[in-house]
Amino acid sequence: MRLTLDCCYSGRGANDRGRRQSVSVGGGCRLVVAEDDSWLAWLVGELYGTDSPSQTIPEVLDGNREPDTLSGHFLLLARNRSSDEWHV
Repeated sequence: MRLTLDCCYSGRGANDRGRRQSVSVGGGCRLVVAEDDSWLAWLVGELYGTDSPSQTIPEVLDGNREPDTLSGHFLLLARNRSSDEWHV
């Protein structure tokens, strides 16, 4: 099975901040995009124990929730806006 995912997401305007989006892609894989003033993040896969991964991701990135509370099969990629650093 071959899965190709092309995702283009632009949230540069002030009105776009805080926008969250979740998309199902082939093979049952899920893509969650979460954005706030500090972070732009993509989660590919399954995150268990939360009804709203798009709310949980910023909580972890902002330090309001411990990363070891996340459970599932996923890859989390995030960019910190202020430092312009990438985190995996």
